[in-house]
Amino acid sequence: MKSKILSAVLIVLMAAFANGCRDYKTKTKINSDGTCERTVVVSGDSSEVANPASLPFPIPVDASWNIEKRKDTSEKNKFYYSATKKFNDVNLLSDEYRNKEKFGIDIAFSKSFRWFYSYFTYEETYKAFFPFRLIPLKSFLTPDEYEKYLADDTTKTLRKRLDDFASENYIEYFFNVISSAAEKHSLKDLSKEKLLSKKDYFKNNIDKEGNDKSSLINFLEKTFGVKSIREIKPEIELAYDEITVQMELISKGDGSYENEVAMPGIILNTNSKSIVGNAVSWKVDSKRFCFEDFSMQVESRVVNVWAFVVSAIIVLAAVVLLVLPRFKKR
Repeated sequence: MKSKILSAVLIVLMAAFANGCRDYKTKTKINSDGTCERTVVVSGDSSEVANPASLPFPIPVDASWNIEKRKDTSEKNKFYYSATKKFNDVNLLSDEYRNKEKFGIDIAFSKSFRWFYSYFTYEETYKAFFPFRLIPLKSFLTPDEYEKYLADDTTKTLRKRLDDFASENYIEYFFNVISSAAEKHSLKDLSKEKLLSKKDYFKNNIDKEGNDKSSLINFLEKTFGVKSIREIKPEIELAYDEITVQMELISKGDGSYENEVAMPGIILNTNSKSIVGNAVSWKVDSKRFCFEDFSMQVESRVVNVWAFVVSAIIVLAAVVLLVLPRFKKR
């Protein structure tokens, strides 16, 4: 009997290697005054696209956005959903992505005035959506191996290490839940030392037990050899439910993601490999930010023409003030 939760953890790994069935495209046009316009489009072969609330990627659904839904008549069962909205401040975009039940997105924008030029910096980060990261990925993969994973290396060794990473972190998370609950309820017969002494047994046998909440409680009771485990049953069941819901959502995360940002002025620096005029874009799949945050950065510069004009007037006025007295003397 395989653990339902651990099976869900491994589903994430399979989804990370799978080809995406949905396309997500985001376009953001930033203006020199700090306002912006954002468009989010999702397309796919499933009617799920027509119900974006079921998708793990945060898709705008409220009435403040201009929303359009349509079915592609040229391709069977393909749906499109788009949402567009204007913002008075780029940083207000972050407020649109506060839903903790979705993939996390952080947005930061800054403007620096330096007389002749104004500099703009934009950063958007897709937060790693795999929820168990108490043990860092670098403990299982070297930087080179992680790059191979991103480059679609699916060798058994690499997948085994990712499997170990997911399993070990799940165990660590679950142990923290039990330990915190035992401490909260002052369960002296379920000390941290006892928990740690049974950790290997738990790790090696959880994939054979815990197919449902009842059998999981029985397994934990047998593992730790104490009846008091039932005193923290509500906390364990809550963690079980939360993990199950989260994993079901994450298992739908496979897809292709394109993010385009148009900046004011000319592009100075970016970690994008695609630059067209004053627009940059990133194209990735879900595995790019499954285990590690993915940050997209761009910096641009705008010439303040008025500053040059004002400077020229000041210089001209200074010259006139210096030269005029000499003409009067003559």
